[in-house]
Amino acid sequence: MSPSVFFDVNCKKCPRINKFLKVNRLKFPDYYNRPVPSIGPLHADLLVVGLAPGLHGGNATGQTFFGDFSGEFLFNTLYDIGFLERKYSKSKFEDYELINCRITNVCKCVPPKNRLLSSEIKNCSSYLQAEIFPISRKVIVCLGTVSHTVVHKMLGIRGQKFMHGKIFRIYNTLIFDSYHPSKLNVNTGVLTRKMLSELFWNVKYRLS
Repeated sequence: MSPSVFFDVNCKKCPRINKFLKVNRLKFPDYYNRPVPSIGPLHADLLVVGLAPGLHGGNATGQTFFGDFSGEFLFNTLYDIGFLERKYSKSKFEDYELINCRITNVCKCVPPKNRLLSSEIKNCSSYLQAEIFPISRKVIVCLGTVSHTVVHKMLGIRGQKFMHGKIFRIYNTLIFDSYHPSKLNVNTGVLTRKMLSELFWNVKYRLS
């Protein structure tokens, strides 16, 4: 399947987000400021699904999760578990290689105030669906309640509430819930390094 199915750099389906990106191109001219592609091998057994690129993270660097607090927290954990080939540093984003792991977002563009409208989630859903279907991933990790809700809806899983560390099964795929590694969640102790590490160690065990 062509990578273009997962990503359209010229997408302008969402008026509010498109307007926000135009403002950011003037405000931050050195930033990427466009829809951000997924990263990692196409046929990885593990798919991690976040919310959207951070304004000063993926939106700035053009690479999902790279450049902000959430990215540093996530990638250092992935390195410790063995899903990233070298320890994270903000200096050279393009040099990283994910190992049997692919990372995407519910929405490819940074939204105003980091909040998505239901219409924006719907507009971007075809790109996420292309990454999930046909169900070939052995594990999907949903970072946060929005990711949980969207992925579960796509897979036809109903009535299951979000809970960090909870595991769901659909056919041969396991879906893990995780709190999003946002600065707020980490600083308030909602998500700790130990909690995220334990979850990804469990993921690696299930993939072995």
